[in-house]
Amino acid sequence: MKIVQRATLIALGLLAACAPTQRRLLAGHHYEEALAGAAKGEVDGGDLLAAIERDLEPGLHLQAVPASELRAHLGGVASVDGIVLVRVIHDANQIPIDSLDVSLSLLHRSTLLPPIEPDRETLAAVTGEPLPVPTVTVTPTVTRYKSVGFLELIGRVVANVATVGLIYPVLPILPSERSGGEVIQHNPDEAEYRAQIPVAEALRQWLQPPSCNGGLGQLCRGYLLWPRPQLGGDAPLELAVSVSIGGRGDAAILYRLAIPPGALEGGLAAMFGDRERTLEDLHRHHGRARIVVYPLDVLVPAPRGGFTLASRSEFQRIVLGTRKQPGLRAHPGLRFRIDPARLPMAEDTDRAAQVAELRLLLLSFGLSDQQIDILNAPAGPGLGNGLQVQYELPLAEPDPGDGGRQVRR
Repeated sequence: MKIVQRATLIALGLLAACAPTQRRLLAGHHYEEALAGAAKGEVDGGDLLAAIERDLEPGLHLQAVPASELRAHLGGVASVDGIVLVRVIHDANQIPIDSLDVSLSLLHRSTLLPPIEPDRETLAAVTGEPLPVPTVTVTPTVTRYKSVGFLELIGRVVANVATVGLIYPVLPILPSERSGGEVIQHNPDEAEYRAQIPVAEALRQWLQPPSCNGGLGQLCRGYLLWPRPQLGGDAPLELAVSVSIGGRGDAAILYRLAIPPGALEGGLAAMFGDRERTLEDLHRHHGRARIVVYPLDVLVPAPRGGFTLASRSEFQRIVLGTRKQPGLRAHPGLRFRIDPARLPMAEDTDRAAQVAELRLLLLSFGLSDQQIDILNAPAGPGLGNGLQVQYELPLAEPDPGDGGRQVRR
């Protein structure tokens, strides 16, 4: 018996030694593998995203295009009082991750104000220009008569006379075929759009996808168009920056940055000046929140609904922690998001019941309903990663000997 126990302990020790630890993954910059480990609760997601952020050192610069310059570009005839065009520059260091995406929105009183979509219909509505309408043509109708023999012709005539023409739709005197009469819709071409909605087309040329001088981690330049915010009360306008990281596409760092008061143009000028600044530096001076978001793919569906006991116990450890390792509940601003369409579940399991089971499980860990968001998603096959966690992650104190890299290029 002792031999068996000793062999078991040796085997477990070998497995533990082979499993990559968080320290080894981060020291070796194996970030995609570490992101998969964070989803399984094997790696601290907050520590991982903070390490990726330090290596990326993402930078950002926003500058509002002066109204006079915008008006001149639009031909001097358009009113630009209700819109603000913003130049956007962002970049980051090259590190071993599969993808990096930066998106921006304005935020006021917890309401997101996304940029205006750069499609023709939306921009024409902004500029008040009527869109050109498609034209319709109908091809000519052509009737071709078939030749018939003399006796058949006499028979057709007699049949129509005998029925007073009632049989004519089925047995016409002369059979024929008709072609044409097809309705064809012609959408406006580029020249028609330029002539009909010149201001919207000029704006659309500014709002092309950002150009980047290379692949991941290179400098990107572009423009975003916002409706001029109409603010009320003393709540500040904020800039919400989302940095999505990795090939999975559902891990991100979110920054909420307070824009100095006043018009948006002046606020951005006071915030950024004339040089790019790192997001870390922006957060230290203007930050209201720095939030990490990543998926948790721990729960395993049970055959008859709900989740297996082993995965529930593992999830409990991740949320509540242990005596040596605090869990997710130790983080401020903790929230969970449930996506019913992606929640793992066994075949023939009721989706609503599976969502309710997960909600009750979270409540049993001491969370409140205010910390649980359930998305209104259509039903579909469970694809995993239907649970996402987010919480605030304070910045570490800057290293006095680091010199404080606050601006870029």
